[in-house]
Amino acid sequence: MEKRVITSEEFYKEFIDALKSEKKVFKLENCIINGNVDILEVYKRIENDEELRKLIDKDSNLNLYIEIDFIDVEFKGHVKFT
Repeated sequence: MEKRVITSEEFYKEFIDALKSEKKVFKLENCIINGNVDILEVYKRIENDEELRKLIDKDSNLNLYIEIDFIDVEFKGHVKFT
C-alpha cells in the first residue's frame, strides 16, 4: 500500500483539529510527513487560537492532554518535540 504524503502544514492542522476534538486523539498511520515539524510551531498556533489559548497557563506553559499515535510514519525533514 502506498503511503499518504502530507506536508508539515497539514500535520499542524490535523494536530490542532485533534486538540479541538472531544476525544483528543492525534493518530497518523501509513504516511510520510514531508517537511519540518516543531512543537514550538504548535505552541504558536495554540497561542493564536482563541478556543485553544486556555491550554497555556499564566507562566506560558503549554498543558496538552492528547493521545498521540504514530503507526508506520516517516518524517522527511527535521522533527523537534522539545
